[in-house]
Amino acid sequence: MKKTLFALCALALAFAACDKTEKPQIVPELKLTTEAAITVPQAGDIINVTFESNVNWTAALDVEKDVASLNVKNGTKEEGKVKITVMPLTEDNAVRTITLTLTPENGKPVNVVLKQNGPFVPFFTVSEKSLEFGVEGGTKNFTISTNVEYTVTETSIGKLTINGENAEYVMPATSLWSPRRESVIFTIESIQVPAKDDEGNEIPGKTVAMTVVVGFSQDGHIEYSYKTKMTDEMRAALPEGSSRLVNTALTADLFLVSQGQDVIYAFDRKTGAFVSSKKFAFPISSIANDSEGNIVVLTGGQAENAPMTFYFVPAATPLDESTYVKGFDATCQHYGYGYNNISANGNIFKGDALITAFCAAAGGASQTVCWALKDGKRADEGNITDYIGLPTMLGDPNIWSSKWGVTRHLTTNPAGGIYYGAYDGTYNLHYNASMAKVNWTAGVSSGGSWVDGICAIEFADWNSHKYLLAYSYSFFVGYNSYVDVFTIDNPAEPVLVDRIPVLTDFGGEGSTSADICVAVEDGKLVFYVADYTHYGVIKGVMKAI
Repeated sequence: MKKTLFALCALALAFAACDKTEKPQIVPELKLTTEAAITVPQAGDIINVTFESNVNWTAALDVEKDVASLNVKNGTKEEGKVKITVMPLTEDNAVRTITLTLTPENGKPVNVVLKQNGPFVPFFTVSEKSLEFGVEGGTKNFTISTNVEYTVTETSIGKLTINGENAEYVMPATSLWSPRRESVIFTIESIQVPAKDDEGNEIPGKTVAMTVVVGFSQDGHIEYSYKTKMTDEMRAALPEGSSRLVNTALTADLFLVSQGQDVIYAFDRKTGAFVSSKKFAFPISSIANDSEGNIVVLTGGQAENAPMTFYFVPAATPLDESTYVKGFDATCQHYGYGYNNISANGNIFKGDALITAFCAAAGGASQTVCWALKDGKRADEGNITDYIGLPTMLGDPNIWSSKWGVTRHLTTNPAGGIYYGAYDGTYNLHYNASMAKVNWTAGVSSGGSWVDGICAIEFADWNSHKYLLAYSYSFFVGYNSYVDVFTIDNPAEPVLVDRIPVLTDFGGEGSTSADICVAVEDGKLVFYVADYTHYGVIKGVMKAI
């Protein structure tokens, strides 16, 4: 009986096992029926996102409610839709990204990315407007931030490379004494700005393309030992009109300045400090030093037929009137503004020497005049050793002061070569190998313009070359004067090698004059300047390069 019951139970269990059916496993899945990337208007919107899910799901945004919100945060598999309310984006040029994450129960999340842009406002900025370099050059970078197209001008000194927002400027090393500078101009046509007149006032109803300037500057091999402001006495006593004649002379210790009156002002040659002034019993038209540092003083001769006297002064006593020796008397023999801007070659007390002066004329022929000396005495018996008119190709240019032009002999021989330059409309440096007017060269440009013109010339043997330094004086306050540096190894073919700017922040007096002295000190070429446009007494040191 027990055996039978057991068998029946086993059979029942077997039938039960045969009737059991396994249920299939559900894999959670959620599929979008809208795009996975949606653009939202700047003003905001209600965005519907639809999808299919085989399980319940949740929804979430990665932003705060003041940016965007959901109508529901979860749902069943039958509810495949959510609404996203996106707020307006008012920030200019802003970009907003909103991510909706839909996650099926126990499944992998699916993202929907919403992009929204703020109001488009064109802009252009640079991180630097000015980059400065030493004489060795180098590389500097700046960034460009913009959302519009632009154009940029080319460079001529360095190299500008732009890669996206990154800009790189490479400045090469310089072999010039003068500083140098260049700029690039970015022009953005899509950004219009008010047009302005020459005085900086806006022109109603007129616009122009926006421009942004980036400047690149580099030091030169020039050093200024000092820039000393002229004394109150000098500025107050400056004569008016075309008589504003400024001359300088250099002794071992002093830099002397005369301004066409009866006073000589002395500055310490080394430091630029004002030392003293000396009032004389006679008016001083012009001063100069000879090759040995002795001083030549001209009094009178400031009009046609006017008498004149040259005084010779030992180098050691330039301010001691008792040491002034009368060299010779003469007479101004030319129409114009008188003799001025004198220079002296050689030793006025010993051996051969030559004094040169310039006579400017407006509406007539300007002249250069010279007197030869031998052991401190006139070498000729006439009034003038020789004279010569200006270059024939210039005609008769209007030169309104004898200090606004200069002639300078190269040696103690009147026929040994002479240079000329002036504020005459050409701004050229001319050469004449003799004293014949027809032998003037066409000239080499000094780089001057209507702003400045040559008013002084000096020579120096330095660094295996013969140099001519011409001072191109600025007639207008706020503009640079220049030291124009020429090599004259071949005197007939001067080569302009550099223009060294000279400027101060002392103010100044326009339409006055200036002068320059030159020396070699400690192996360096040094110039001394008195410039009334800039009220400055200036010492510049040129290193060998």
